[in-house]
Amino acid sequence: MASKRSNVWKYFDQVSECSVECKLCQIKLVYHKSTSSMLNHLKLKHKTLSLEPESERQEQPLITSFTSARRHCDPARRERITALIIRMITKDMLPLSFIEGEGFRELMNFVEPEYRVPTRKTIVSRVEQKYEEGVKKLKMDISQSEKVAITTDSWTALTTESYTTITCHYITDDWEMKSAVLQTRSSDERHTAQNIAAPLQAAAEEWGLTDKITACVHDNASNMVLANRTIADWESVPCYAHTLQLAVNDGFKVGSVHWLWETCVTFSSQHCSHRWPEEKTRRAKSPQHKLIQYSRTNGTRFVTCLKGYTSRDGPCLRPFRTGPLPN
Repeated sequence: MASKRSNVWKYFDQVSECSVECKLCQIKLVYHKSTSSMLNHLKLKHKTLSLEPESERQEQPLITSFTSARRHCDPARRERITALIIRMITKDMLPLSFIEGEGFRELMNFVEPEYRVPTRKTIVSRVEQKYEEGVKKLKMDISQSEKVAITTDSWTALTTESYTTITCHYITDDWEMKSAVLQTRSSDERHTAQNIAAPLQAAAEEWGLTDKITACVHDNASNMVLANRTIADWESVPCYAHTLQLAVNDGFKVGSVHWLWETCVTFSSQHCSHRWPEEKTRRAKSPQHKLIQYSRTNGTRFVTCLKGYTSRDGPCLRPFRTGPLPN
């Protein structure tokens, strides 16, 4: 490998014996043991950079500072910034209105005064293009697997809208397990077995998985079970975690356990409606603990929840040991 003595190497990484990548715009160039192509790239695409040796730059501090202050946002840099904005929106799942925010525009105006934030229409078009590229790549990856499995989950949002997500699971040729969300769509129709099976089969056809799906993992709802067992062309597998959760919920119906839990729930509601336990704990300078409330969809929290109620130093018993109850 050639010695990297030229200042040009501050702006490039050698990715292979015959190629280099620009650190500023991620463009790859052919490398033949010479820095001429890299120098030409910097002169054409990054005109404001100085390639003079450090000693020479120190002799002309005012000129260097002036050049840096007058950095122009050329087309290549403008495109790179736009691409990064698109990536930020898609990766962090930000709303499209994000680019219209006054704070964001103030930030961009300070960081890159010559850059003009694209319109929402342009951003939407670029996001859709990014989505199509992602779909194409994912289809290519999945097509290399002989068999896949899918999972489906339905839920209701705070706006009372129902959604269903279909996720695909497969193993690559390198024995690496991967999962990818195929779709998340709203379901306005009644949740009959037929209406549940239809989008599952449609997704299988859309993604080229009709003959590849070996099983579908789902919850134990009767309509979901019926949709997968009698309509779809794959094995129906009830979710183990959901099955266990149903068993735990039935266990809470046992007399002694039910009484214990009802007592804890009642105390929790009273505890949350009064500030005196928290105030006594704070005055005693004891560690602050919050009650963990049980959720019927998360039974694994039951043991942790009971520890909070029964611990000697927990938020429930500690206030009773520091004085009489308030009126």
